[in-house]
Amino acid sequence: DGLRKIRNGDTDMVNGKRSMGRHGPMISNTATRYPYSAYFWRMEETQRQKKVGGVLQADLADVLQRAASDGGMQGVLISVTKVRVTTDLSVAKAYLSVFPEDKGPELLAGIRSNQPLIRKELAARTRHQLRKMPELMFYIDDTLAYLDKIDQQLKGADNPIARPELLDKRKKI
Repeated sequence: DGLRKIRNGDTDMVNGKRSMGRHGPMISNTATRYPYSAYFWRMEETQRQKKVGGVLQADLADVLQRAASDGGMQGVLISVTKVRVTTDLSVAKAYLSVFPEDKGPELLAGIRSNQPLIRKELAARTRHQLRKMPELMFYIDDTLAYLDKIDQQLKGADNPIARPELLDKRKKI
């Protein structure tokens, strides 16, 4: 139903209002480039999405930490910071935080190559809670590193609040 609305030009699913062009209803640039994004990835998650994401987050953290320790990566801490699930519960995006950070890309490549085994293990753990296991997509969550960088800049000599001349001059258009 929502996908039909986007294809027919009703942009309620995309930006919350209809826009009429010269030759009829217009579809926003986002909807034409990513036709399924507005339908499957809503801004606010439903209760069901939150519950499924929480179940997957807890079990995925346990599976990944156990696999890392069994695989010989001692001293590596993996935490699952967020799991976002689509509205139809077919795809789950898992955001991982890895410490130490330099092991992140190597670990992510290993996780992506073993994704079918991880999905099978999660399906076995959640067989009484989920009817169908969503497809998993893994990403590195770098928000902690980003916040640390901002904190270091504010505490250091390059503080833009204390020294406004460090900020680039903005051009008015």
